[in-house]
Amino acid sequence: MTELKRRRYEGHQPFNDLVREDWMNAIKLDPDAFDALLYLPVMEQLTPEQESNYESDSVTEIDSNQDTLSYGDPILVSVLDCPDENETFSMMAQGDEGLGESELPLALRVAYPDVPQGAVLEWVEETSEGDRRVWWYVHSSVGFGSAAVGALSICIPCRDFDAGGIVEPRS
Repeated sequence: MTELKRRRYEGHQPFNDLVREDWMNAIKLDPDAFDALLYLPVMEQLTPEQESNYESDSVTEIDSNQDTLSYGDPILVSVLDCPDENETFSMMAQGDEGLGESELPLALRVAYPDVPQGAVLEWVEETSEGDRRVWWYVHSSVGFGSAAVGALSICIPCRDFDAGGIVEPRS
């Protein structure tokens, strides 16, 4: 068998990093961009006292979107709506279910290197009744290209942490 000399995408990392930086700058500079607070989930590690050899889990995790998460301090980010991406998204599937079967989720471009599943975005939006504060849960991400230089964050409404509703009107 012939020895392979050059790997696929070899030496592309510096270029991919520049494109990723341009992706985030394009979001920040877009006139339709808005500010949001990004709350990243904190993955808690078990301490040796919490670990047990009594029984190991025999079932794998069914839905990671049902985990109880804690969040770190918010990070100010620029965000951009992606209404032009919803047609493609509606045709996508995740397992046996179509992602676009019901009411469309919100597809966003976020100027942050890696928005993980489980993150929460918070922002204020203007409505006919005045400003309101909203929270959206990042259900999943769809990367662009083999190097994932950019991604769409697919978001669903998230309950707010204070009043228990989807939105909190500002007085």
